[in-house]
Amino acid sequence: MHRDQQQLDQQHSAAAGRHVDKTYSIPAEAAAAAAAQGQQQGGCLTAAQGTRWYRAPELLYGSRSYGPAVDIWAAGMVFAELLGLSPLIPGQSDIDQLARMQQTLGSITLQQWPEAGQLPDWHKISFGPNPGHPLAQLLPDAPAPALDLLAEMILYDPSQRMTATAALKHAYFSVEFMVFTAMLVAFGAFLRKANVCAASRSLSHVQRSLLRRDVVVDRAQYCLFVTLRFMKNSQYQESTHRVVIAGRHGHPLDPVWWWCSYVELVPAPPEAAAFGYMSGGVYVPLVHTEFVRLVKQLLLRAGFDSSKYAGHSFRRGAASFSFLVGLPSFLIKELGAWRSQVYQVYLDLSLSQKLSVHSAWFDAMAAGQLGSELVPPS
Repeated sequence: MHRDQQQLDQQHSAAAGRHVDKTYSIPAEAAAAAAAQGQQQGGCLTAAQGTRWYRAPELLYGSRSYGPAVDIWAAGMVFAELLGLSPLIPGQSDIDQLARMQQTLGSITLQQWPEAGQLPDWHKISFGPNPGHPLAQLLPDAPAPALDLLAEMILYDPSQRMTATAALKHAYFSVEFMVFTAMLVAFGAFLRKANVCAASRSLSHVQRSLLRRDVVVDRAQYCLFVTLRFMKNSQYQESTHRVVIAGRHGHPLDPVWWWCSYVELVPAPPEAAAFGYMSGGVYVPLVHTEFVRLVKQLLLRAGFDSSKYAGHSFRRGAASFSFLVGLPSFLIKELGAWRSQVYQVYLDLSLSQKLSVHSAWFDAMAAGQLGSELVPPS
């Protein structure tokens, strides 16, 4: 069991969409396997376990009988480093690590962790009281669900730390996955925000939004069929609009893979809102304000000016991008279910497209294509 968890040892394969532990795939780092412990081994374990910055407090206090909770702490420290782009507790020695830990997260007390008094080095090391700092202050750019997950992973008492199974079911993962999947579906289907999610969580509003049963996977054609029952130009269900979204195997933006993975991660009945997240074991439908806020948060984290984007940006962006790559106007109109020519206001011309107009003129003049009344007979 590999126990030296640190950022160095973590890798994500974007193409495969899965986590990879580098110590199993790169021989140069096989030395990290020295931290591995056989499941059949008996006796005491070493207290010098893991890279110091990611080491759990029970290890720093000399514990030689520990379990998976030390891995959860290490994963939490890696997670914090990813959120803040720097180590959360970079101690220079074991004692300094404990001191910085309590300066950062608050004092370790027997009231919150009764078994700490039984650790080998508990009575050898003492620190003054320290209130620590809220995680929101330490990691101001991190979303609230991420901070909530982190807080559960780095509790001092190992018996109270979140398990790996519980962590995978946390709202942070479902929210992040939900938002990105919703973005891909909204863009691919030319959707308004009113089609992506409901204005509120009332039953009447949810029923008028996209439902789980409205998105059907066709594995043979490898695409999604999205049925829109309530649209701006069809308020009373006199007709429905069905749009297809093609997938692309292995592409990081493959909407079919994202949708299938999302519904597996966050299961819900067919009549539930298409997009939602788990909170306290309950499926919570996504609403307009949340969707726009979460999208803007992702844009900010990616370095974009979020003020330039809104819930309608997916519909407008899909039309503009389709025009940019050369799709005919009639196809754009059909995919977006526009009944008039109003979609043309969304077609933002690029500089190269504008320059191509005059290039075409010069090409036509060079070819003598000026109109029969202006071209002298040969």
